[in-house]
Amino acid sequence: MDKKCILDYTKAELSLMVKPSFRAKQIWGWIYHQYAETFEAMQNLPKAMREELDNTYTIMPLKIARKECSTDGTIKYLFELSDGKTIETVWLKMKDESIDEEGNIENEARYTVCVSTQVGCKVGCTFLSYCQRGVYP
Repeated sequence: MDKKCILDYTKAELSLMVKPSFRAKQIWGWIYHQYAETFEAMQNLPKAMREELDNTYTIMPLKIARKECSTDGTIKYLFELSDGKTIETVWLKMKDESIDEEGNIENEARYTVCVSTQVGCKVGCTFLSYCQRGVYP
């Protein structure tokens, strides 16, 4: 049986699913404010509840299968889905930060993100090396 991703639920939905309902706020805080990656890290929840959550849900639906950093600031990620298939994301630097003579930031750096949500995308973007080459480790 596949585990459900707990990130798919709103805080209100969690409060209907988890009893007592105040635990939903704690879980939400661990995930979205403390960035917990495991239920075991949620130390203010009873151990039995953490075990039940771990048996039923996953927190991290993606696993970084590969990460490549370029000297120009571009970062390529190959993410593995729960079924073992992969998708890509590229973080592209579009504009450098500019600083004035006094050391103050005049303009923030600008970035864009390209997210391939198709397994085996055939578009062939040159910056998506794995899809372009058809290489899926």
